[in-house]
Amino acid sequence: MLLGELRTKGLSEKKSDAQVDWEMTRFHADKLKTLLNNDDLADNLKWAAFNYAWAASNMQAYGSEHAESKQSKQQADDHIASATRIAPKSWPMGDVQQLFWNAAWGATNSRVHKLARFTDFQYSLFHKQSEDREDWPRYHEYSKKVKTQLGKKNAEAYNHLDGMLVNAAWGAANERWYGKHSNSAIIHWKKFDYHFETGREVYRGPVEWSDIREMISGACWGAANERAYGASSDEAKAAWKRFQTHASRVGSHGEL
Repeated sequence: MLLGELRTKGLSEKKSDAQVDWEMTRFHADKLKTLLNNDDLADNLKWAAFNYAWAASNMQAYGSEHAESKQSKQQADDHIASATRIAPKSWPMGDVQQLFWNAAWGATNSRVHKLARFTDFQYSLFHKQSEDREDWPRYHEYSKKVKTQLGKKNAEAYNHLDGMLVNAAWGAANERWYGKHSNSAIIHWKKFDYHFETGREVYRGPVEWSDIREMISGACWGAANERAYGASSDEAKAAWKRFQTHASRVGSHGEL
């Protein structure tokens, strides 16, 4: 929710991130209703978190005295008050309120100070690479070359290609680490799908966009499976074979 609000505000580079984050907010809000078996409580918690996120972002953007800042903060406080009245007495609603409020400010300040403004690989570059980590810096190096090769006519397509790469990498890694049903995996795969569909619409070049997708997915699963099961595992071999097949098709055109 917090990231959806921030990305909608325009502090992030990709509109798709906001879309997916808001979709996941609705998904988890509905899930909360089922778990609590109390629609009023779930709704008030959802809208409290929603409005605290907007309040923090509005205050950062416009100041605490701005009408939108005050309105969002008041609405959030009102929903917390309503939730407190109907929540089980054992619930520490004061702590819940502070959790929402501080998380909202944490995300907002991170965005503003550029600690979370970049994609994950750019974030690591912002803090300089460590001596034993060359993967993201090397990715960044080759990513710039791809951007140059695609040229101005495919500048938007490059952004979606980059989005596919980063989200497939995190999607595969998180799925292997946390499981396919984990939020950490699902949200990255949703973003991967978004970048694929939107990128396909704007790409102008000789390569089949679906081959680019399969090449990226195969490489990311190859790395994730190799780390999880070993280089000699069937899972790793199959993923790398998929990568090689589609990379060969992409490379056969000589250019992107």
